[in-house]
Amino acid sequence: MPENPSTRVTALDAIDLDSEIQRILKDQLLKIVHILSPPWARWEPELDLFLRLILWKLSVYEAGATFGQQLLSIKYNSGLTRRKSVAWAALAFGVGYLHKRSSELTNAVAPEHKDKVREWLGRLEAGVQVARMLNLLMFLREGQFPDLVDRIVAVKPVAATPANRIVGYSYMTRELLWHGFIECIVFLLPLVNFSALQRSFRRLSGLGRPKTAQQGSLVYTTATRCAVCQLPPTLPHQMGCGHAFCYYCLLSNRTADVKFECPSCGHSTQDSSAVRPVTSAQCRTI
Repeated sequence: MPENPSTRVTALDAIDLDSEIQRILKDQLLKIVHILSPPWARWEPELDLFLRLILWKLSVYEAGATFGQQLLSIKYNSGLTRRKSVAWAALAFGVGYLHKRSSELTNAVAPEHKDKVREWLGRLEAGVQVARMLNLLMFLREGQFPDLVDRIVAVKPVAATPANRIVGYSYMTRELLWHGFIECIVFLLPLVNFSALQRSFRRLSGLGRPKTAQQGSLVYTTATRCAVCQLPPTLPHQMGCGHAFCYYCLLSNRTADVKFECPSCGHSTQDSSAVRPVTSAQCRTI
């Protein structure tokens, strides 16, 4: 039975999933070993290699697919033998480990050859990066080998199921419509004056608050709470009624709605001079 090649997007997503799975497990492993007394930080490359080998053993070596590929219903083609699987692991993990330990390897070289070794290592790293970029361009054109190691070992991801991938265009259309609707809502909500709408609703329904508080009647005590957030006022201010406000609560609401009403008594004023700090004469110790 011929094998169905995987899509380019799915193959690249599988690589990202594998990287994220490895990162999450590595973070958890480092948290565990850092609790122990030995200084494990210097052994981080070895721990990383150990974790990668475990993941490889449980995925590519035994199932013929990485965990990221298994999540996306793809796998390596039938050409992935045990020997190729070992070669794949040696290239994928060994090169990265040697790169992390390159400084220690350079220090082990004789002093008169260190500069030359560093130069060759730099050229080798640059060559690998160029090869990876060329492989990515070839993959986007051909759709066969998403990673340079896959091309060297000659294995490529294919669909794990015999059915071809079917794109649900109706589902995609709904998603696009919902995204457009959400973006429209996010843009329009800040433009709506909800305080004015609440005030109009109270006026029409007859549920408006009686304006009984008079100017100068505020008595500030330790039990006083902000009429908006119901917390002890921060930089307490007033606006002519018998209630205190946080400076930010009062100014932000008056900026959004020039006819802002006190949530407790319904008092409203457009006089900016009515907004002033609470004076010491209004404070009472209880």
